[in-house]
Amino acid sequence: MELARFAGRRPAPPDRRIEQIEWRHDSESWTATVGQMMHGTKIRKVTRKGKRVDVTDHLSDPARVLAIFEGDPTIVVTDAGLRPGARSA
Repeated sequence: MELARFAGRRPAPPDRRIEQIEWRHDSESWTATVGQMMHGTKIRKVTRKGKRVDVTDHLSDPARVLAIFEGDPTIVVTDAGLRPGARSA
């Protein structure tokens, strides 16, 4: 209840709670799973031996996801605060 109040949302019934979302921000793909740290990937183009190839960088955020609330925008509450704008893919 406190997390919902912090996020400015109503708590969802247990069978409708969001456990995980994925979203894109700029050229990054992120995943937030309740109880885990957020992680993502970023694909960038580099030149190797005269050829353009994709390189995947692995991203992480030390914040642990405490709850996800649907709405516009979707709100991800972490132990570091709110992450507004996290939208499902």
